[in-house]
Amino acid sequence: MTGMDGLIGDRHGSGRVGRIHIFPSLVEPNNPFTIPGEASVFVTIGAGETHVTVLDGEGACSRGWTAIFGWSALCSLTVLIDGREVTFDEETLVARALTGAARVYGRHVDTSAFLHSARELFVEVMDQILSRTIGSGAAYDTIVLAAPDWLHGVLAAVVDLRPHILPEIRDN
Repeated sequence: MTGMDGLIGDRHGSGRVGRIHIFPSLVEPNNPFTIPGEASVFVTIGAGETHVTVLDGEGACSRGWTAIFGWSALCSLTVLIDGREVTFDEETLVARALTGAARVYGRHVDTSAFLHSARELFVEVMDQILSRTIGSGAAYDTIVLAAPDWLHGVLAAVVDLRPHILPEIRDN
């Protein structure tokens, strides 16, 4: 297995995340993860958007937001492998790179630096999204995260952002 020289940043700047655009949701989402009797927040991470949905104790949507951020942001992270700048610009490549190893240019490489950077990115962005939508979240019983199964390992670092984020991440 060949080593990864390290993370450079992203294709669009310094590697630091700017302000994420967040808009109130205009349509009541259909959320299958309702927890009866609890006011809950559901955070669903897709390819290009993250939806934050507040459900009351009966499962009705009381508020919601759409943040322009999704797992595809990982496609912008660049890494140095043997002196060559590389991006994992397809879902399957990103998913493999998040395991800590992937095949790049026909050989196995260590992608632990990419995994570490992905975790840092998601912690920073999810903290921003939660802070700007539900604040501390103290008014809600639980916060549930949902994302593709291959992203769950990265999101495990996000669970510690609020004391009531459930550790079990759901598939979406």
